[in-house]
Amino acid sequence: MRIEKTLLRILAISASMTIMFSSASPVTIYNNIQISAVTSADLSISQNGINFICNRESFHSTCYSDNTQSSIGYGTKCTGSAEQPHTSGSHSITKEQAYATMKSQIESTYSPKVRTQTTGVSMNQSQFDALVSLAYNCGGGTSRISNYSGTASQNTQMLSKLKSGKLIRPSAPVSVPVPEKDQPDPVKSYYSACNTSYTSIVEALKSINVDSSYSYRKKIASANSISNYSGSATQNVQMLNMLKSGTLINPDISVSVPAQPVPAAQPEPWYGSLTPANLGESFDGVILFKQTSKPISTYENDNVAVHQEQAMTCEMWRFTRLTDGSYSIINFKNGKALNAEASNGSNVNTYLNTEAPNQRWFIYQLNDGYILRSSDSEMVLDIMESTASDGTNVFMNSKNNTTSQIFNIYTNNVLNYGDLTENNITAAVGGTSDISLSWNSIKYADTYKVYRSYDNIYWEEIAQTSELSIKDSGLSPHTECFYKVETQNQFYLSVSSVVSATTDNFPHCTVTFYYDGGNISLKEKTVSYGSTYGDLPITQKDGWTFIGWFTSDGIKIETDTQAFLKENQTLYAHWEKNPTAVIYGDVNDDGYIDGKDSVLLLKKFVEPDNVIINEMNSDINRDGEVNEKDSDILLKYLAEWKDVVNDINNANAKTQN
Repeated sequence: MRIEKTLLRILAISASMTIMFSSASPVTIYNNIQISAVTSADLSISQNGINFICNRESFHSTCYSDNTQSSIGYGTKCTGSAEQPHTSGSHSITKEQAYATMKSQIESTYSPKVRTQTTGVSMNQSQFDALVSLAYNCGGGTSRISNYSGTASQNTQMLSKLKSGKLIRPSAPVSVPVPEKDQPDPVKSYYSACNTSYTSIVEALKSINVDSSYSYRKKIASANSISNYSGSATQNVQMLNMLKSGTLINPDISVSVPAQPVPAAQPEPWYGSLTPANLGESFDGVILFKQTSKPISTYENDNVAVHQEQAMTCEMWRFTRLTDGSYSIINFKNGKALNAEASNGSNVNTYLNTEAPNQRWFIYQLNDGYILRSSDSEMVLDIMESTASDGTNVFMNSKNNTTSQIFNIYTNNVLNYGDLTENNITAAVGGTSDISLSWNSIKYADTYKVYRSYDNIYWEEIAQTSELSIKDSGLSPHTECFYKVETQNQFYLSVSSVVSATTDNFPHCTVTFYYDGGNISLKEKTVSYGSTYGDLPITQKDGWTFIGWFTSDGIKIETDTQAFLKENQTLYAHWEKNPTAVIYGDVNDDGYIDGKDSVLLLKKFVEPDNVIINEMNSDINRDGEVNEKDSDILLKYLAEWKDVVNDINNANAKTQN
């Protein structure tokens, strides 16, 4: 952690203690809240103290080098792991996780350290918070080195503390006076102390049967020197702490006290005479800017702005009524609270729900609508532009009686307005391996989760999407699948009814091999739909080279070719003639011209598809065609017609050369 932050905390402590010991009464101011002094043993860090640490540390979503250590979030140590050793920027954390980690370390480690090291010291809440902040920043260490003898180890330890700004200067000791314990003024009458667990002055007064109305609280405040009482959070906390300690004066019992100057009358806050609206204990609603009927939403990020209604979760809010009559307002999309910043004109956003005063909203009915006030101030929700175009920011402003501060809260007259209706999912078979799914669009839904089952008992999530359809692919043929869809938002879950569908299935097909005169051992095989053809037969034929198996369309089939067959199929052998010398008249290609050739040639004319001949040798007259003329010449050759014999012999002699 940075030294600059350490100095800031030391200055905060110094300022707090200066006020404490110079005041007539042991009371100090911290974040505008007056708190009575007690011993440290009675104190735990307040929400204000935690917020102070958050602001000073600032949030880091990834790990970073922080002087002598690696830190993450709100300054907590990041050491990495065996699986993922520390490298700057390699780890990440959300604000919610960082806040929880920091708060846990403070409550378990640093607050106890402060209580131990300040035993018997009287201090107020702000001073205790400042000391815890300092301990957190410094790691709770000390400069004490026992039995110093000048060893290298002790010197190294002292040098390290000096470098980090944690070495105490012995020549300038800090002397902290211990004030006397507060005692009630004996001439005044005080209310009995209430239980210290109360967080509301209204509830605390009720617990001891005292009137808690605004007018009577104003009377109590006057008797206890709380000037200009307006019911602010600061004044109420001051009064509550006095009641817890038994030092709150009862204004209705006569006492003998010196006359006090009467403070000038102060104007009542604008809401002083108004009763906050009670819209129900818990309900869902949309906050509409009355002038344009557009909802306020977290449409793009945590910032709150006006947008055209789209029935999205960013527009829906969960209202929960609190004990003081205010409301916690939580967004459906991100689960964060509607959060007011402290300054006039600052943007309104959503933030981690801490139940802090700036996240509590009083709702007042005005001008046929509602005005929303943050409980920690007199400021109210306002729209930056009266036209309220999409994206116009919502901000905090003083009440000005304009239409820019008037809202409607639309609940549709039901408590669970944001609840999700049951969805309707449909399934359509796309073939042997996929099923298409679709469902309805549902108002205020963030996500749709799709589940599949093969037995309607055991389910697995197959998709999470904001779309309204998906395709479930890679399924097996003839497989029944069951489906359902879950519709979700921050607060609700809706599950559809179950639908089923079965992928298509095709029978096994027989593949027949036509080998065209070759020698073959396998004449047919069975092939499954979508599988490969697998092993294919190899055939041989004298004088020919086997090229491969082809479909009737001339497509060559290989062993790894997928068979998407819906019916039986025939594959054809393709051949290539080996290069040999032509012997005109040798029809059967056996090297001889005899009667076998004449008979085979005649059969070719009768059964052209079943008889295999050497086409080149059979074109005896060499006219480019094999027909009856060639058969007639072959018969004359076998009958030894001299002219025919000489012609064929001469032609064959030429082919041999």
